[in-house]
Amino acid sequence: MLADELSDYLFNHTTGHIGSLPDLINRGSGRAIRAGEERLSTGVPDRVKIDEAAECLSCNQ
Repeated sequence: MLADELSDYLFNHTTGHIGSLPDLINRGSGRAIRAGEERLSTGVPDRVKIDEAAECLSCNQ
């Protein structure tokens, strides 16, 4: 299950910004499907551009 396997990873990747999470999951899922992986794993969100809110929070830390 996504919540059990990737919760900390996704929290860190979105810098805790809740609005960025659905966007990251949607983009990451689409990327995984197009790549033939058909599964959201830790490497996939690393290849997805995060939204501006998460990016700004990341820069401020």
